Amino acid sequence: MKVTNLCKTYATKTGEKVHALKNVSFDLPSSGMVVILGKSGCGKSTLLNILGGLDRFDSGDVECFGKSLMSLSRKELDNYRNFFVGFVFQEYHLIPELDVAENIALPLQLQGETDTEEKVKSALQQVGMVGFDKRKVEELSGGQKQRVAIARALVKDPKIILADEPTGALDSHSGENILKILKWISQEKLVVLVTHDREFAEQYGDRIIELADGVVMSDSDRSYQETDTEEKAKLQKSRLPIKTAFKIGRSNFQHHRNRLTWTILLSVIAFSLLALSLSVAFLNPAHVFCREIIRSDMELTAIYKLHWYRPENVVDQSLDRFLGDDGRYNEDVPMTMEDVEFLKSLTGNSYSLVYTDLVFSFQDYIAASLNQQNEARRQNPEICYANCADGYIAMTEEECEKLGLTVIGELPKNAGEVAINECLFNIFAIKGLIEGGTIFELSSYEDIIGHKIPVHPGRIISNGPYYSSDPSRIKTITGVVITGCSRKCFNEHYAPEDRSTSQNWETYHEKIFVCEDYFDEYTYALCAIPQDRTELKEMVNFILGYEENNLSYTFVNKLSDGFYDSLEAASLLKMLFIYLSVIFLFFAMLLLSNYIFSSMQRQTKQIGILSALGAGFGDLCKVYGSAIVALCSMIAAITLVLQVLTTGWFNNYLQSITRYLRFSLVRLNLPASLLLIGVIAAVAAAGCLIPLIHIRKFNPTAIINKGQIK
Repeated sequence: MKVTNLCKTYATKTGEKVHALKNVSFDLPSSGMVVILGKSGCGKSTLLNILGGLDRFDSGDVECFGKSLMSLSRKELDNYRNFFVGFVFQEYHLIPELDVAENIALPLQLQGETDTEEKVKSALQQVGMVGFDKRKVEELSGGQKQRVAIARALVKDPKIILADEPTGALDSHSGENILKILKWISQEKLVVLVTHDREFAEQYGDRIIELADGVVMSDSDRSYQETDTEEKAKLQKSRLPIKTAFKIGRSNFQHHRNRLTWTILLSVIAFSLLALSLSVAFLNPAHVFCREIIRSDMELTAIYKLHWYRPENVVDQSLDRFLGDDGRYNEDVPMTMEDVEFLKSLTGNSYSLVYTDLVFSFQDYIAASLNQQNEARRQNPEICYANCADGYIAMTEEECEKLGLTVIGELPKNAGEVAINECLFNIFAIKGLIEGGTIFELSSYEDIIGHKIPVHPGRIISNGPYYSSDPSRIKTITGVVITGCSRKCFNEHYAPEDRSTSQNWETYHEKIFVCEDYFDEYTYALCAIPQDRTELKEMVNFILGYEENNLSYTFVNKLSDGFYDSLEAASLLKMLFIYLSVIFLFFAMLLLSNYIFSSMQRQTKQIGILSALGAGFGDLCKVYGSAIVALCSMIAAITLVLQVLTTGWFNNYLQSITRYLRFSLVRLNLPASLLLIGVIAAVAAAGCLIPLIHIRKFNPTAIINKGQIK
């Protein structure tokens, strides 16, 4: 080792500069006991720290094993201390969480060695501590602790042993024993010892370098050996095992356990609210709707066209907009063939146009009286009867086939033709059909084909009767469509147990079938629901997501009211929970990171000791990150379990206070869970890295001096 014109200056808090070392130069041999002697404050400890890579210097150079310490990075200095330098501190600086053997094995583990038992036994034997391997640090005397510190320095077979006042905290007898051990070690290694005791220096030192006010006052240069044959340094990366790192790091959480408990509790509450908001935020409306459609075995759904607008002179809606409402209203607009072709091109589904209107004009053509109709219902409850039609439907033969409908005769081809359903046919079949004053008895579906009935053109007439003699209303029946209508269908449509689903827009049983160009505009399109789940999701995603020129489409079926109410509630809750989660997330991050930061602050001295032993930044992250990861994993697990247990209750509560809410708004889903875990991991990483980065700005000796293990 060669020291050339070494200078080091400190700045005091008042700004005054203190020259700790002034142009210090000397060469050191590869073995022997070199004592640096001087009074307190003369710069001897600063010099020792620089030689060991614990501190930086301002100018000059220290060349060791072919390496200039001035040119080494922080990481390379860590590796230099790890593989080439062994430290013996005045205050021992053992890790209290580890026993004697584990303290001694720590430098070997930093070098990546796994089989350390034999080397630890050998080191204990060298310092006369055989049988103390399982002792705790607090069970040792001062002299025994210093012996363990020497064993820790020896075990990795370093090239240099640096001892800073190793006898300063010991009685004279223990101190003399320690010096004898170091003297014995110096036969094969270079031992640089700092002391202010001249008697010890002259008794044990092979060479004495005396400092005063940062300047070399004398150098005995006894037993000097040339250093030209020194081997070149090959720096290697330190590798601390995760098991040892976790054992050291978990001590962070052994203090202030009440505070730890409250931190975990409040963090779980905060993260649970965040999980709730993320669950609602990640709600996929299409998946929810598809699941309910499949569960209800629906075959058809109506699709309406909407126009969106913002009314003028409305009351202040600041709160609604704060919660995500854009302040728009909508109204139904007619559906045309162009809309159907557009929907078909994008979804590939079958659509039938529907014009909603009540049609009574053919009642004069029913031969059966109302009493006769009621009596027929009592005699044959399995057959559904219709006194009127509730609208018109334009359906092709292909669509009828897909729905499993049977057409007796033909579907209408022009505006002068219609086809009726079997419900209407059942009414005419009771006593016959009146046409031209003649009653025609009907025994089969084919019997009604070719007859004429009045059907008004779909315009509501508010005054006066429907004039059945109007030629434009007389339509020829081209066929009967067997829809499979039953008494069950009739009961569901007219007398449902749940009045909120009374508008069963699936039904086509009571429609009059017309051609596609019967009307220019229709009320809605009746869509066949795809049986394939993928196709269903694609269709639902398209309908829910489409909007262009303030026009969109919407579903109307027995599930839609509850779905859109749920969707609106989800939107409001999502925004509300997002705002709440931001607040609670900030609170949780502040709480958790503050606890982690304060815990690590208590371990500042420990961080300095590990750094002095050669632990790099990655090793320190292992030490403190592993325990923090364990803590945050526990918080995440509790949060997720709590979410699982409360999800059902929360959904039931929402449905109990909201009349039309039909679907679960809060569901466990992978993206939300992963994001929650990611947020907790980010908090943990910030809580670990920020203190470490801040602490590592200082050199190891400064860190040790700043900290105090509690």
